[in-house]
Amino acid sequence: MDLVVLAGALTAALRPFIRGFRSKGEDLMEDAGGRAAESAYNFAKRIWSKLDPEVQKTPTAMEAADELAVAPADDDAAAVFRVQIRKLLEQDPELTRELAHLVEEGKQAGVVGDVVIHGDVKASGHGIAVGRDFHGGVQRG
Repeated sequence: MDLVVLAGALTAALRPFIRGFRSKGEDLMEDAGGRAAESAYNFAKRIWSKLDPEVQKTPTAMEAADELAVAPADDDAAAVFRVQIRKLLEQDPELTRELAHLVEEGKQAGVVGDVVIHGDVKASGHGIAVGRDFHGGVQRG
């Protein structure tokens, strides 16, 4: 799996829950605003349990996680976090394999949609975000 795509999928899965994961003391489901299904939370928790030890070793990754925890809806914070995750994955092929396997499990369980990142266009199983003008059609399927 491409590292950019994998980092994007991991970021998307963690984003609703990262505030609780970083604070370690709050009710994580409540912190997610009750919007997320229990299966999505459990999936994100599995990802974080593998990713957090590596994030803790890297000050820039910790800072990016903290920034996203403060503002989970901030697309810029999510982009910085995604880049830091990609850098961690580049340095650890075993972690990359483990997390890619988890993402594939999540896709098969319907917890994770496909993630495509190209320029300012981001698409997942839940929607499409376009950074500027959009022309043409969208085909899903």
